[in-house]
Amino acid sequence: MRSKLYRGMFLSVTKDTSNKVRDYSELNILEHQIWKDYCPIYYDFIYTIPLSFQSLTVQWLPYQEKTTDNFLKQRLILATFTERKSRDYLQVVELEIPLDDAVIDSSTYKTDGSFGNLGGIETKPIKVISRMFHPTEINRARYMPQNSDLIAVISSEAVWVYNSKQPKEKPIKLEGQTEEGYGLSWSNHIKGNILSGSFDQYVRTWNIENQNKLFSYKLPNKIGDASWHPRDENYFGAACDNGNFYLFDTRTKEPTISLQAHSEETNCLSFNPIFSELFATGSSDTNIHIWDVRNLSQPLRKLKGHSNGVFVLSWNPLNPSVLGSCGDDNVVILWDLSNQNHPILFQHNGHTDTVREFSWNENIPFVIASVSFGNILQIWEMNGELYSGLNQITNIPSIQKI
Repeated sequence: MRSKLYRGMFLSVTKDTSNKVRDYSELNILEHQIWKDYCPIYYDFIYTIPLSFQSLTVQWLPYQEKTTDNFLKQRLILATFTERKSRDYLQVVELEIPLDDAVIDSSTYKTDGSFGNLGGIETKPIKVISRMFHPTEINRARYMPQNSDLIAVISSEAVWVYNSKQPKEKPIKLEGQTEEGYGLSWSNHIKGNILSGSFDQYVRTWNIENQNKLFSYKLPNKIGDASWHPRDENYFGAACDNGNFYLFDTRTKEPTISLQAHSEETNCLSFNPIFSELFATGSSDTNIHIWDVRNLSQPLRKLKGHSNGVFVLSWNPLNPSVLGSCGDDNVVILWDLSNQNHPILFQHNGHTDTVREFSWNENIPFVIASVSFGNILQIWEMNGELYSGLNQITNIPSIQKI
C-alpha cells in the first residue's frame, strides 16, 4: 500500500545546511541517499544503468514487443561522447519495461555499485541491437519519423544519417557546418527533410533524398537548438545565444519573428504538439517561458523551478498540458500547465550530475529515459497516483497564470 501522494511532491535538501555539509560533492551524496530512501513512495519503477561512456543524447524508438511476463521490449538511441579517449559510436539498445500487470517489487531501491533499480528489473539487462562507428563525438541523435531505421546525428563538423539496419553501410554526410551543433530535427510532414542549428550561427535544411541544401541563414549568435514545427511543414524555430527565439518560414528568406525571449542565452525550444500557436523556451537564466505566437508582448507563463541553466524542453506527446525540462542542476522537472498555482507536477532527483537530455516514451505514458554526466542512463516512471487524474488544457488561455 503506497502512501498518499500530492501534486508537486519532490525531495530536496537545501543548499544552506550546517557544518556537516561543507561542499557540493558531500551535499550531492546526502541528497542522493535521501532520494534513494524515498524512491518507493515517489516511483513505480526506476532502472539506473551505468554506461561505458557518457551519452549526451537519448531518444525512444517506436519499436515495441510484449513479452510473456508482462514486460514490454523497447528500444533506445544512445551515442557515446568519449572526449577522444576511444572510438565513438551511435547505438540502438533494447531493454524491457514493466507493464501495469507485471509482477515487480517496488518496495526498495536496490543498488550494486553504480547500478540501481526499483521494481525488480535487475534481471532485464540492456542489449545492443545496432552499433555504428562515428568519427567524432555525437551531440544529438534523432530518428526519422517516416522511417525509424534512419537516424541523424549532429556533431562538430556535419550532420550524418545512418541506417541502423545496415550499421556497416556508409552514412550520408550533409556538409557545411563548421562548429559544434546541437540543433537537430526531422520534419514530420516532408519525408527526408532535416534541420540543423550550430555554433557557427547557421540554421540549415536539407533533404536526404538528393542531399541538397534547401535553406541556409546566419543568425547573430551561436544557435543552441532548432526544431521543425510539428503541425506546419513550412515553419521551424531556432534558439540563440543572444537570448532570442527566431521563427522561420521556409517560403521566405528571413525570420518572420525575432523575439527577445530571455535575458541570457536561449538554449532550447519546444513547440506544443497539439496547440500550433504555443511554444516554450528555456534559458541559462534558469527560467522557462511559455509563449503564444499571436501575442508576443509577454510570456503566457513564466515557470521557475530550476536552479541552473535549462538545456532541454519537451512536451509530453500524449498530454499537451505537460512539459518536461532538464539542465545543469541535475534534475528533470515535469510541469502541469493546467494547474494555475502549483505547476510543478514532479521533480526527478535521481541524477547526481548535469542531465544532458531526456525522452518521453510514446508507448507507455510518463515513462522517461534520461542521461547525465557520470555515464548514467535512467529509465523511470513516477508513481501513477500523481498523473492518474491529470487534466488536459482545452484552450491556450487556460494555461495563463491569473
